[in-house]
Amino acid sequence: MLLENGETVHIMTQRMFEQDMRRHFIGEIVRSSDAAILVEGYEFMFVQGVNEYMRQGDKQCRVFGLCESRHIIDLIPEQVNVDDIAYKNEEHGLVVTDGKSFKIHIHEFGMLR
Repeated sequence: MLLENGETVHIMTQRMFEQDMRRHFIGEIVRSSDAAILVEGYEFMFVQGVNEYMRQGDKQCRVFGLCESRHIIDLIPEQVNVDDIAYKNEEHGLVVTDGKSFKIHIHEFGMLR
């Protein structure tokens, strides 16, 4: 299997229309199959009033279909604590970081390294 239980993932759901909500999910895979993964973690949504991604509520479980072409799934190193991850605007754009050693630059079409 490509994705395994215990791995941490960053999932972006691409928008179909300009007015669609910008949603990302970051968490740990708790169950996986060839067709789907069950991920426990946090949803982040873009809030236009403050022009940034904000974590929405407590930890939750979500199912993501692996055949869904709108999902961009990136692996996060195992030493990164999901609870520490936040979105930050930096000089060169938006990053997802744990405030320590982990940082990825992102944009709506995928992750930049």
